[in-house]
Amino acid sequence: MFVRNNLVAGSVYGGFVMHGHECGDTSGRYSGNVAHSIHGIKSGSGLYVLNTPSQTECTEYSNFKAYKCYYTGAFAYPDSKRLIF
Repeated sequence: MFVRNNLVAGSVYGGFVMHGHECGDTSGRYSGNVAHSIHGIKSGSGLYVLNTPSQTECTEYSNFKAYKCYYTGAFAYPDSKRLIF
């Protein structure tokens, strides 16, 4: 799946809720996305990170922008894996 060059505005939960890609993957499958004016008391995050069980080293997100978000530009629950933005 590729999610490229999208704009999300006015969402109540999260602009993008998705898995990242393997660290060092240069395919750019999740690149050029922008989330703004994300407002919600549950999350209100531009990017809500889901952990990917198949990834062994780390999860990476690149070329992502978020602004005017109620809580955070990007949010993730920490686990034992590395997470790189």
